[in-house]
Amino acid sequence: MRLTVLLALALLVGCAARPADAWQPERAEAVAWWIEDVAHGLPRVPGEVGMIDAGPRDAAIARWAVGSQFGERWQPPRQLAARRARWPSIAAALAEELAVRTGNDGLLAPALGVPPVRRAEIDGLIDAENADRRFLDQLVLTLGAPDPAVEQTYRAAVRAARAKLDVPAR
Repeated sequence: MRLTVLLALALLVGCAARPADAWQPERAEAVAWWIEDVAHGLPRVPGEVGMIDAGPRDAAIARWAVGSQFGERWQPPRQLAARRARWPSIAAALAEELAVRTGNDGLLAPALGVPPVRRAEIDGLIDAENADRRFLDQLVLTLGAPDPAVEQTYRAAVRAARAKLDVPAR
């Protein structure tokens, strides 16, 4: 019986090791912060994601991050570019307390006291932002195809980045 238990434990430990070509936790965290930095208007370049050197999962994310070039100017992928373009409006809504962070999920919501004349504007702004945040998270998780532990690492890093960066300058 003891031998069976020991063999089962050894098998579990061996299976728990992540293959070298799998998406690794530190890479998932780096990608999460890179995306949120770009979305919040910080100066980042796609080559940084390409430097997260590893397997095919990282290469797929790096190819996506390349976006497009207009002359010498880099344009992020569409939803990421939309978030970056939207950030000044989101920052203003947060600063004016017309938008608030929702719990610990990294999303936003209209504040309770949004004046009726601004309600449609704020609702549309926040709906678009949340839709792009969800889309980007799902896209990266699809490209990275992480195991559940790495997915949790990615989601935690995204929440941490958003908590830090969703604070407008006053």
